[in-house]
Amino acid sequence: MRDWSSVPREADSDADIVVHVGDPTAVLSFATRDLDPTDVVLTPEQLHERNLKYALKERSRARQNLLLTTPTDLAASVLNHAGGTSRLLDRIDRLRRIETVLANPGPDVEPLRSVLGSDFAAHAETVETVREELAVVTGGDPGRLDALRACADASPLGTAARTTIDGVAAVADRLTAGTDEAVSDVARLRAAADALRTDDGDAWRAAFPTVERVHLAGVSTLGAALLDVLGLVADRTEVTVHLFLRSGTGPEIAPRLEDRLDAVSSDARVAVATGVERTVTPRAPATEVVARTPQQEAHATLALVDALLGNGASASEVAIVARDVDAYERLLSRAAEPYGRCLSVWTQLPVAETVPYHLLRSTCRLLAARRRGSVTAADLFAPLEFGWHPPERGDHWPLDPAGLARIRRSLAADRPRSLSSWRERLGALDVDRDHRTVAGVRRLVHWTREAPAVPTGPNVRAVLAPLVDPRTEELPARRRRHDRPDLAETSRAARAVVRASELVSEVAVKLDDWETRGRVDPSWEVVRDLLEAITATRPGRREHDNAEAIDVLDGTDTWLRSYPYVVAVGLTEGDWPQRPRGALPAPLRDAVVGGDTAAARRLAVRGAWTEAREFDHFADAVRTATEHLFVTRAERTRDEIPTEPSRYLDAVETTTVSGWAVSQLCGRDCTLPDAVSRVVGGGVNG
Repeated sequence: MRDWSSVPREADSDADIVVHVGDPTAVLSFATRDLDPTDVVLTPEQLHERNLKYALKERSRARQNLLLTTPTDLAASVLNHAGGTSRLLDRIDRLRRIETVLANPGPDVEPLRSVLGSDFAAHAETVETVREELAVVTGGDPGRLDALRACADASPLGTAARTTIDGVAAVADRLTAGTDEAVSDVARLRAAADALRTDDGDAWRAAFPTVERVHLAGVSTLGAALLDVLGLVADRTEVTVHLFLRSGTGPEIAPRLEDRLDAVSSDARVAVATGVERTVTPRAPATEVVARTPQQEAHATLALVDALLGNGASASEVAIVARDVDAYERLLSRAAEPYGRCLSVWTQLPVAETVPYHLLRSTCRLLAARRRGSVTAADLFAPLEFGWHPPERGDHWPLDPAGLARIRRSLAADRPRSLSSWRERLGALDVDRDHRTVAGVRRLVHWTREAPAVPTGPNVRAVLAPLVDPRTEELPARRRRHDRPDLAETSRAARAVVRASELVSEVAVKLDDWETRGRVDPSWEVVRDLLEAITATRPGRREHDNAEAIDVLDGTDTWLRSYPYVVAVGLTEGDWPQRPRGALPAPLRDAVVGGDTAAARRLAVRGAWTEAREFDHFADAVRTATEHLFVTRAERTRDEIPTEPSRYLDAVETTTVSGWAVSQLCGRDCTLPDAVSRVVGGGVNG
């Protein structure tokens, strides 16, 4: 194993793989005005590509020569030029196949019962999660899988770990049987590596004839299959690979590179351009604010933000960062109200909790009940309660909620009926003031009878898309009439409508695909199941609610971002950093992370298995501040349990504000401590 302490700081110019640790901005220096793509930049998520583009724009850097893509799309390009298939099985299809395997396990999978329990069908998600971890760690390579087995055998709980590995590996083998599709991103990368090895890099040269460098950035996990591809590109072509590793995980990844590259017989020379010790260098001075409780911490955070904005900073120059923004959203939102400040929380939309999603789901349920000829009152009224309207909505849409509730109560005891019977039953009702509401319910009955009994991709769009058309949907306007000044609910409603519209298209595409392959008999029950499955597996991109407000970000979203002023909250042990987690047994994960054996050093380490990923996010948050960084923590939890300061605070030199000074900051007069007053340019009153 290489002694990395003796590696020079400047990389050897003849190196095939150059390692950079800790400074993500270094990748920006490769952007030029060359018209041909000379540099491929690989990032793992949409947010990383977005942040990269924004950083280049901030610096007025041209990027014509940069080809921005993901590792799996790069692998698809190689396979297309190698004559292989680039079709990819998505997670929904994998889960269905796993359920089929678990229903008929066979002798190779059956031992998993001792680990998962007798009800196999209930554990498809667990099996898929373990399969993903095995794929990341081994890249599907039999030799690495044996190395993982060796680590399991030597670890506590070794029998359970070995049973889990062998059983889930058998499930993975069954997934690939009888299909030419790549069952996952890792399988596609492995196929691309095989192609590069077989044709000595010719497929790469055909796919990327002008590319001179490949850059990997923004990752906390360097999976085995991805490193195989990059190692073979570096070894079999004239391309140099640059690995821009992060501050926490980078020092753990770098020392293992040569051991891991040996698994693919890559002779690529590795050099390091920066040190590999774990450090973070802030770009701005820092102040630590120590509050007594999380509530006071949130109040102090908004007092700081209010002072900054009151002394000339704009909302776009201030950001609040948390390790887990969901845990702080409510506290911060409440604290913002007395100051009249609006927060823009960058988070995933909880699609399954939105009105448009429930409208689609309840409509599918009604259409399915119609085909069975057994429609309950709940089936009939649910779409209306979630805002169903006909394509040619009139002035009385949406229906009066009170009238709708009265009509439903009068029919609550009715037995399930056919739609024809419901039409007659509604016509026989003795109503006066609710006659428009009854007419609306009958309009839904007529619409449902006219809808296609058997869905296809095109008619799924025709039936469902008008219900959630962003151009005509009135939900955001209704929310706005009763919203707070920051329009958070209006913005969330608009996002929900857009996401529901996208969801209809995704369901239609998936239904068409399944029908073409003969995998399903189309029905509205299947459409409803697809809505639920896609919502569970692809909840939507992280985005902000309102561009006019103060950004509140997860630490992971700060990669390559810049704000003059940053307030990083929650710097206590257990909050930031959080505990490592994973699906494989903890003793096995610890053995792989520790890397104390030759077998362990051949394996990739999943970022979530190690506390180092937490430091990645902390370092990014610290570097985001260009003028001043505030870090905050609470001395006690909401339940008055004492907390410990985060170990990460030792990495940043701070001036501390605590006790009475924080109470004054949060008081009615908002008296700024001297350390804060110097930052914002003077005190503020009220």
